[in-house]
Amino acid sequence: MATSSGSSRSMGTQESRWRRHGDSHGDSSSPIPYREGPLEYTPAVLCKCDAKPVRFISWSDLNPGLRYLKCARARDGGCDFYNWVDPPNSSFKKQLLLDLRDAVKYWKRATGVAEQSLEDARMETARLLEGATREN
Repeated sequence: MATSSGSSRSMGTQESRWRRHGDSHGDSSSPIPYREGPLEYTPAVLCKCDAKPVRFISWSDLNPGLRYLKCARARDGGCDFYNWVDPPNSSFKKQLLLDLRDAVKYWKRATGVAEQSLEDARMETARLLEGATREN
């Protein structure tokens, strides 16, 4: 039987390093773009409204990466139809998906900060060059 090296860690004893760097713990927005539209699935399923429910991907801490169906009109007086498409994740897969989700969100945020800093530096450089040109 293979054993793991000391590089693996248990979330029960150590908080995810991505979460320590300020990632929001309860944010369930998608860290990646959807690869297909919410109605692009077969076979068609009908909700209690007799309409095709939309398919979403959960990115919550409880069910990361699991797809589910929900009434497309649930917020506008539709029905309470809700059905999981995928079986529950193993604890390993769940933690792996949470760590990957948090890493993607961390690096997206870090990239945004770096891009803003670069834009600020470009504007400051342009301002300084314009001032130097006026002095000459």
